[in-house]
Order: sequence, then structure tokens, then C-alpha cells
Amino acid sequence: MDAAHKGIEDLSVTAKDLNGKVGVVTDATNKITDTTATYRDTVLNSQGLAHRNGTDPKVLGDLECKAKQILIEVYNKEGKNTLAKSLTKLKDKANNIINDMSDSKKPPVIRVEVILKTRTRALILMLNSKEAVAWLKDPANEVVFTEGFLTGSHIKE
Repeated sequence: MDAAHKGIEDLSVTAKDLNGKVGVVTDATNKITDTTATYRDTVLNSQGLAHRNGTDPKVLGDLECKAKQILIEVYNKEGKNTLAKSLTKLKDKANNIINDMSDSKKPPVIRVEVILKTRTRALILMLNSKEAVAWLKDPANEVVFTEGFLTGSHIKE
């Protein structure tokens, strides 16, 4: 009995020690997940882009161009019919939907300047400004736009 009691006490001490170590590991894991940034955020916020003096102008131009783009993925059969339409009709439809949208935070001028079709059944919309892209990516505005433009589509980062 004494040996069994001694074994139980040793197990109890070991369990308390392990419990403390698990708590430390859990805290460290939580700190890592809270402070970890995505690759995209890290690249955009890196010191190399903050000092643009030595950056190739073509790279800066490409970054500006991509900041004005939105990728819309198409998931339904209606999308095939929409993708068969001309780019001019798609651009006009997108601009009409944007003009009909009302929001107090809407920038004064928003328009789709260019639409491109991809091989993966998606559309790239190039807007006139980065502010227009940010406004359109707002979840409430995104739902209204995508449902009006093409049911079953969504904006992809």
C-alpha cells in the first residue's frame, strides 16, 4: 500500500509539472499566432518598399496597377453565358451597377476602366483608383455588386 501511495504521489507531482509546461507552450503558441502576419502583409509592409528611392520604376508601376485590380471568380452556369459576352458589355454592366449603388462612404468617381477574362473562368476588373477598390471590397458593397453583376460570383483577394 505504501509503495502504491508513493507512486500516486509521484504521478501527481509529475502531472502538475506537465500541466505547468503545457500552459507555457500554450501561451507561446498564442503569442506566435497573434503576432504572425501573412506573407502578403509582410511583403507590402517590408522596409524595402518603404524606401522607394532605389526601387525599379517598373516594379512601382506594377504595384500601382495591381492595387487597382479586382479578381472576380465565377462559379455557376450563368457565368459561362456572362463570360461569352463582349468585354464592352461587361464593362458597361459593371459601371451601371456601381453607379446605381448608394453608400455614404462611396468615392465621388468610381468606374471600371478595363475588364479582362482569364482562362480560369474569372474576370479582372481594373478600376480608376485604389480607393474605389477598397470601397468595392467592403463586404456589404461586395455582396451588392457581385449579386448584381453575376449571381454566384465573389471577389477574391
